[in-house]
Amino acid sequence: VAGLRIAMPVDSDGMFDDDEPALPEDTATLAAWLSGQKKLRYWYDFGDDWWHSISIEKRLPADPAAPRAVLLAGKGACPPEDCGGVYGYADLIATWSDPAAEEYESVREWLGDDFDPNAFDLAAHSRRVGQIFAR
Repeated sequence: VAGLRIAMPVDSDGMFDDDEPALPEDTATLAAWLSGQKKLRYWYDFGDDWWHSISIEKRLPADPAAPRAVLLAGKGACPPEDCGGVYGYADLIATWSDPAAEEYESVREWLGDDFDPNAFDLAAHSRRVGQIFAR
């Protein structure tokens, strides 16, 4: 957010051994930094390296009766944990889609036959956003 970095406190094994200044994630709040900002990027899972772009469509005056956050849209199924990031997920989907692939059966067992990489359940995800931002 505008060059701001919020991160976990430096750990003893030096996983995040860099000199970039960052606010500690356990005390920093986005509200103080989002004033006027329309977009932010969120880095999730340092091993798989997932980057999320978040857009703020509209800021409304505080209304205790209104939801604090609203999910407007989404796309695709959530990749499973530890699938290898963007490229690992692409390989996983290619294998899931190809019955002739060597690891087809194990991938189908892992993801399940009803897995749909293109599915996005807006209602279910909206409920989850509502739970996260409940007062």
